[in-house]
Amino acid sequence: MKPAANTALSNRQSTILEKCKVATNGVKGQKCVLASKNINRGDVLLRTPIRDLVPTSTRTSINVGWGQHIEAYDSLALMDHSFTPNTWFKIEAGILQVIALRDILDGERVTFNYNSTEYLSPTPFQDYNTGQWMRGWCYLSDMEKDALRAIAAPHQWNGSRQQQCRSEYRVKGLTVVDNVFPADLCAEVAASVMGSRKHFSAVDAYEPLEDNLGAPYPPEIMDEGDLYRFKFLPYDKLAGIAGQVSAWYDALLPLVRDITNEDAILSPYFKSRVLALIYEKGDRGGIHRDTQPIAALAYMTTPKGGGTTATLFDGTTVSVPCKAGSILFMQGRHVRHGSDEVLGGVKVALPMNYYTTMDTWRPETLDREDYWTRP
Repeated sequence: MKPAANTALSNRQSTILEKCKVATNGVKGQKCVLASKNINRGDVLLRTPIRDLVPTSTRTSINVGWGQHIEAYDSLALMDHSFTPNTWFKIEAGILQVIALRDILDGERVTFNYNSTEYLSPTPFQDYNTGQWMRGWCYLSDMEKDALRAIAAPHQWNGSRQQQCRSEYRVKGLTVVDNVFPADLCAEVAASVMGSRKHFSAVDAYEPLEDNLGAPYPPEIMDEGDLYRFKFLPYDKLAGIAGQVSAWYDALLPLVRDITNEDAILSPYFKSRVLALIYEKGDRGGIHRDTQPIAALAYMTTPKGGGTTATLFDGTTVSVPCKAGSILFMQGRHVRHGSDEVLGGVKVALPMNYYTTMDTWRPETLDREDYWTRP
């Protein structure tokens, strides 16, 4: 019988760049990658499948999609950053390729622009050639992003898309971003959540009317007092079931800031940072306004029905379908919304709650143990 492949070893073997060698960087005394022969523009120095994905980044990982990182080994892990790189990373159809942007001479340092792949760098640093900081894509100006459009990885945001999201969020009160999370990770989280249904609390009740009285926006608005029917699990219990969700929540903060154009912060109320909701056939979420200023509703499954119906600032009503991998960003306190009845399948959603430096208000009603039992 053929022995099972060692995944880690096969990854290490597949991340050695062709026509390159590892040497010592004369400036810093660290290892770097040099061309071992002349390289022509368009030459593929590495072609490797994207696998063994992890949800968080490290000093040597490569960001290949939203919530997707791969650990780099060998010469791939030693490539230096440059704001004027001579290679770029093509990420497409589950394949990572390192391609020469121009002719590279024998002995020349082989580089790529870390901003083209890393949305948020876990280890920001100052480039020793230019003095510029390398912090990640989310810190670039729209002009800087446009300059990288030709080589930026697909999960990055070009300036026009970023502006579109900001406009939708500001003018309509919401915006939808598709394919934030990959399908396989959504399925994994949904399976973990569904497998833990016995730990969930069931809700079949009306929401208190006074939730948002006293919220920091005029006028004071009584909530709808609508019917809710679903199951939920709080953040402190969810983290033990699907640990990657905690990493997702933290990693999404730069994207939340990009889309909302707000000085968003992680929720200071730990237990309600992220919830897991299950809606089975016949379940629904009542029409309401949220109790936090920013809501990011991440969908893990694609059921029949179960979309989010919301009233925009101009009074029109829209229905956002529940689609695995997408996120609905909302100005939660201002937008009336609710979950449509699920007609088939199961809806698994993760409401992620964010606040701003100027707005951490939270109603006292949420701390009552009989919140869902009062008439």
